[in-house]
Amino acid sequence: MSSTEREPASGAARGGHPRLTIPAVIAALSGCSFSMAVVDAKRDQATEPTCSDSTVLLDRIMGASLVIAGSSTASANQTEPGIAVSSVAVGVGLLYFVAASVGARRYTDCQMARTRWTYSNAIKASSPTPGVAAARPSLPARGNARPWAAGVSEREQALAFEIYSAGNLEFAEMRYAPALAKYREAIRHWDHPAIRFNMAVSLINLDQIIEARDNLERSLAYGVTALGANAYAQALAHRTRLDAKLARVTLDCPEPDEEVMLDGKLVFKGPGKIEQFLLPGEHLVVATKMGFLPASRKFVVTAGSSAAFEIRPLVDPRP
Repeated sequence: MSSTEREPASGAARGGHPRLTIPAVIAALSGCSFSMAVVDAKRDQATEPTCSDSTVLLDRIMGASLVIAGSSTASANQTEPGIAVSSVAVGVGLLYFVAASVGARRYTDCQMARTRWTYSNAIKASSPTPGVAAARPSLPARGNARPWAAGVSEREQALAFEIYSAGNLEFAEMRYAPALAKYREAIRHWDHPAIRFNMAVSLINLDQIIEARDNLERSLAYGVTALGANAYAQALAHRTRLDAKLARVTLDCPEPDEEVMLDGKLVFKGPGKIEQFLLPGEHLVVATKMGFLPASRKFVVTAGSSAAFEIRPLVDPRP
């Protein structure tokens, strides 16, 4: 090889420009859409996702500027350094376009997550109130020592007592279904706490503990006077055991005429606030009103737990 011939430049020498620009490229791209936080549109967000496409717009502007600058440099300077600089500029500009594409997808995901967050928070979980307190006895009205008998004629009382006694005969033989049927009939004539208590015990034996819990609460409403000390103590004990098996859910809907359904059954129409006892497991609450978007939420409760939900329906934007 003659001394006038040049040896090929080494990789290190030839790569001088690219090596010098790698840190600059990394630094330039670190603030672009590649670094945008990924928002999972399928994941429930604790707070409303914040979405902005400003980074995507900047990446497109930066990419276009670099591609134009690189092309202009290549046209104006055909030397090897000029071509190298223009190639790097165009390459980085194309990377910015790729980053903008990635950022646009992430922005779309963020918008989806924001929409899901808005819909899911139409029925928003809130802090449940403290555990259920024991029912407070209602004080008798003045001049009325038996408020549970107010407005019930003696004839209706006698008829209810007769049917109630027939139910007790069935109950004594542990025929709880016929006994319950008798108690339901008797309660239509006179809603007496003692009948409610026997209904509750029959329902417990028939493993219908949600309805049993409701009847126990009704039986305790007038305190020990209506039931007697022994039955009252038993009712309190039964209620404590049922509370450990059930979950307590509070639904609050201030919107007038909003229909609130729980597991497919209409429970109330807003405005209002109710408390329901549910079996452990998954449940579904749905709220609907003309002119508003339907809202729904699935939730899971465990035995002995409490949950509360605020229903804030969204106006339907569609004409």
